[in-house]
Amino acid sequence: MRDLLSRRRLLGGLGGALGVSSISSRTQTHATPTRSVDAVRHSGDLLLMGAGTHFIGQGKGNPDSLTDILRQAGATTIRDEISWGQVETQPSVLSVPPAQDEYVRSAVASGLDVLIILDYGNRFYDQGERPTSEAAMAAFTRYATFMAKHFRGVVNKFEIWNEWDIPIGGVTGPGDPADYMRLVRTVSVALKEVDPNITVVAGAMTNAAMYNGFLDGTLAGGLLQHCDVVSAHPYNWGEELQARRPEAWLTRMDWLQSKLRDHNGGRDFPVYVTEMGWPTQIDERGIATNRAGAHCARMYLLAATLPYLKGLWWYDLQDDGWGATEPEDNFGLIRADETPKPSYYSYAAAAAFLRGARFRRRIPTPDADAWALFFSSQGSHDAIALWSAHLDDDWSVVLRDTHGKGNGKLTVEELGRPAIPRRWGRREWYSDQDAPILHDEMEVTLRRNPIIVRGSLDGVEVTRVTKRPFPESSRSEGLYWE
Repeated sequence: MRDLLSRRRLLGGLGGALGVSSISSRTQTHATPTRSVDAVRHSGDLLLMGAGTHFIGQGKGNPDSLTDILRQAGATTIRDEISWGQVETQPSVLSVPPAQDEYVRSAVASGLDVLIILDYGNRFYDQGERPTSEAAMAAFTRYATFMAKHFRGVVNKFEIWNEWDIPIGGVTGPGDPADYMRLVRTVSVALKEVDPNITVVAGAMTNAAMYNGFLDGTLAGGLLQHCDVVSAHPYNWGEELQARRPEAWLTRMDWLQSKLRDHNGGRDFPVYVTEMGWPTQIDERGIATNRAGAHCARMYLLAATLPYLKGLWWYDLQDDGWGATEPEDNFGLIRADETPKPSYYSYAAAAAFLRGARFRRRIPTPDADAWALFFSSQGSHDAIALWSAHLDDDWSVVLRDTHGKGNGKLTVEELGRPAIPRRWGRREWYSDQDAPILHDEMEVTLRRNPIIVRGSLDGVEVTRVTKRPFPESSRSEGLYWE
């Protein structure tokens, strides 16, 4: 199982071999913001923030402890699997193992929503391969129906399979989109017959499948007509460094939505990203833990700009082990012994911020890699989230108050850290000792972690971006430095 999982993660980093890097490079966010970045996520339409847990499917960790850890981080949902082979251990005899049943019900009772993946082959049908024969599809549909009935009133989100397009979970060879859609059409109807309010999630495709024809095949086969939400795993962690950033992920998301609109009369279609993350292993594709934390924070802030994105599950909650060069041992928000990694704190800080803020617009900047997102809040203060998407160096931005002439109190904080008070007023004494105080401006230095400015900020503009050379990459020979 582990080698298959590693192969799956590898596909998250094989964009160049599959032609994905060229797409990412052409569509980097270096120009006017896309339509989605100017859209508004409405109150009551909060982004589901989750993580993959693998408590059920792989028996990882201590479920009670880890559920508490995840809830404390502000997560609202988890994704796990109770596979067909675990439920039907004798032909035509179906039951959910007691420990798995207890875990699901306990998680829901604690306030977490659960997304269950219905997946993988069963040794009694089609030699354990993907169910493609009529008999195997009927048996899989029976399993899906049983799961929906068993968890009726407890679980209302089911994802049909996981990464059909690649060998995983004991199946071999690539999966055909036409076969997948045959299964989706049957299972989606069966789930809705159990409960019309079930959210049917389908797609669950790898990054590669978005570009190699699998997505097109499923759309041609009626994917949007047979699910409520399309799911995808748009990893970019194995790309070259520029295309590995969260901002490139945002471009990838808009590209995916454009494909869905083409098959939905030009209208947005709901999307779940049921896996996304950056592993921290020691090789040319892994990144340092601090940078992974910054990527996590920026990704969730960017996710809030996409009204069609309804849920985003980090892959995954806990490292699988201690291998320094093994990606699966380094995807977690926490380590194998539950020690939090920087990504955990970033996740928690982003969740806390987004609970009380609504994205309104991206503020234009003279440098497209200097990001400024304007959020309104439920209280009296607005917030602007600022960061540099440049790979290195410091970048200072000048904010100008075009309405209030610098009146009002401000606070400035690195996301997740204590705020400090600031006043409007900027003086470039470091360039000219006789420089005057500009009372309607302030300056903030950015690197990769978001900086949050709070106050009465309507009408604030970013008027200047200045590079302050500070090459952290010169400290070591690492490919992706702290």
